[in-house]
Amino acid sequence: YEDGDAAFLANVGSLITPITKAEYDSNDSSKIPPSLFAHNTQQRATQTLQAQNPRAHGVLGRLGDALNRQAQEEAGDISEVFAAYSILGSPKALEGAPGVSRVADVLSSRGLSGLSVVSRKMESDIKAMHAPKSASIYAETFSDRVTSSIVRSKELGTKLRRHGLMTGPWHLPSDSPACCSSDICMQLQQVAQIIRNRDTLEAKRDAFFVQHDGYDTHNNNLPRLKSLLDELDEALLCFAEELKAQNVWDNTAIVLASDFGRSLPSNGLGTDHGWGGNYFIVGGAVNGGQVLGDYPNDLTENSPYIIERGRVLPTVSWEAVWAGVAEWMGLNEDKINKVLPNLSNFDRENLLTMSDLFVQ
Repeated sequence: YEDGDAAFLANVGSLITPITKAEYDSNDSSKIPPSLFAHNTQQRATQTLQAQNPRAHGVLGRLGDALNRQAQEEAGDISEVFAAYSILGSPKALEGAPGVSRVADVLSSRGLSGLSVVSRKMESDIKAMHAPKSASIYAETFSDRVTSSIVRSKELGTKLRRHGLMTGPWHLPSDSPACCSSDICMQLQQVAQIIRNRDTLEAKRDAFFVQHDGYDTHNNNLPRLKSLLDELDEALLCFAEELKAQNVWDNTAIVLASDFGRSLPSNGLGTDHGWGGNYFIVGGAVNGGQVLGDYPNDLTENSPYIIERGRVLPTVSWEAVWAGVAEWMGLNEDKINKVLPNLSNFDRENLLTMSDLFVQ
């Protein structure tokens, strides 16, 4: 933050449209996201930015599809400029429309898994089983996914072994624990390894998904939160140092997001599910050293921002953040509304532009 590489995002939350305390209290279902304080529903809403549509594709998936279509329109061919990687499962955020972009590659915090020892012995049999053509489009699609996944896994594994990290093993000074003792650091190490081999992978614009669990602090709040933030701080330090060594830190943006913030009052041991929360964006090109958004100036029960059980009404939508990120990634302004369908519900002065988020 002090170096100008990080900016805080104040009071951001999942929104369909701007909402007031009175509208919330009147239970206006057209403005209140469904299942507002449920983890699974709000994780999906944060990753799709369409809380009202449970079948929506992910925000990064839509962004990638739009970037690829834009590149194809400009080049007049089937060029692809976007690729996606998850280091933890198959998140909704990276899900795009079928057939537009390559499906996100999935790794683990320990790298690319590939076939198990037993499966490798049966690889030729697996391919032979799926070789015959089927009259069913579903069977054909399934067989194609199986065989193409095997090929892609081997191809990606070979390319990722081409170059090691510039900074070597990730360790902090000897009086501190190893940086990669935490899972989030190992996830970011895999991201750094992919970026290190970007030329071999012919990367142009990539998106990565990592996840740091444990923030549902209904109890043991302060010790748990300190431990989690220490892990995150160490992981980001190692990641930033590696990307600076690779000379790509200025081309990188890390956006922290969560399903929701926490309630302000203690439940006696910790905090409960809230709504608006505070996040950050980090990177070499980030217009840092500032707090963006609207931090509430009144946190009492009478505040227009405080609703039941000490939850904070968001004043900044996730659309406000992703609009600026999409523009920074090169998406033309006329295509951003399709990626962010709820964007038009918000006044332009309440959005964060590329110049707000990034150094020009």
